[in-house]
Amino acid sequence: MTIKTLLAGGMIMLLFACSGPEKLLSDASKDRIYFGKAGGFTNISTEYVLIEKYVYKREGEKFNMIRKLSGDQVKSINILVNAIDFSKLNLNEPGNMTYHIKLVKAGSVQEVKWSDTSENSKIKELYKALTSTLKE
Repeated sequence: MTIKTLLAGGMIMLLFACSGPEKLLSDASKDRIYFGKAGGFTNISTEYVLIEKYVYKREGEKFNMIRKLSGDQVKSINILVNAIDFSKLNLNEPGNMTYHIKLVKAGSVQEVKWSDTSENSKIKELYKALTSTLKE
């Protein structure tokens, strides 16, 4: 390989690496899970999105990468998601502190909202698994 070929290849790879979450978020074929909470005394909302192996935090209109997950973490979350039939789940129980999970998959969107008083343990378990990905 010539130096020009290596340099051009390196520049192309750098260009794709810098494209960030906007490219992933705009790709409708990518499954994603939005999760977060809003309300409480300060009424501050926080939202995250898991796309493929990457967790991003929404900050205004931008998404900043928090971390890359291991294959085992992604597999564990997928098992929890598959155990919940989101298409049949009707959960809209906002409260003082409202938690949410929005599943975007193959063009369909399912969203659930609940508060601390909700009885749905599977959703709470999934939310706990998702928020555990935020920690190192």
